[in-house]
Amino acid sequence: MFSAKHRHLIQDTELADSFSWDAHKLLNVPLTASGIQVKKAGLLKDAVSGGGGEYLFHQDENADFNLGERSIQCGRRADALKVWMSWKAVGSDGFATKVDYLQTLKSYCVGQIRKKSCFKLLATTTYLNILFRYEPQCSMQEEQLRQLNIAICKKLKSEGLAYIDYASFKGKSGIRLILANDNASQEDIDKVIEYCKSAGDLISKSPLF
Repeated sequence: MFSAKHRHLIQDTELADSFSWDAHKLLNVPLTASGIQVKKAGLLKDAVSGGGGEYLFHQDENADFNLGERSIQCGRRADALKVWMSWKAVGSDGFATKVDYLQTLKSYCVGQIRKKSCFKLLATTTYLNILFRYEPQCSMQEEQLRQLNIAICKKLKSEGLAYIDYASFKGKSGIRLILANDNASQEDIDKVIEYCKSAGDLISKSPLF
């Protein structure tokens, strides 16, 4: 799924006792579609098969073929079919190309945000989640900055310019942008950033702030 360029994203996962990932959103697989791998044989069965009772899991000649004892949601194990079909349709190279492109787009977005003095990144952008906020030149308390950035998101939504959310991290709130659509372009990023700046410039000068 990951090309050599971004294989560091799963580097050293073999050192963990278990590893889980979600194919939803980024790989465009409909809900629910999560996978889990465990290092120790039998661990997953021990963790999720408790309480099944004889009415579900029978210790007979077919016991080894009952995957319900190895599935967190038992009867929902068929959800894996969605991941398999998506993988067959797109292929490992297709997924890798998408991840690589979105990583490049993320780096571009972070660079554009850093170029504008009115924006501040609130968290390290290791993957495709970008949390930043608009900070006007005038001094504002943390709660005022929170309300201002929420207002920016709501304004963009109400005007049909961009559907973008907000979030908090370590006590600071800002604009939460997730890049999961590989149809997005650098031009789209430029527009969203400019929309956020224009809305921030306008709202921060209102009597409410």
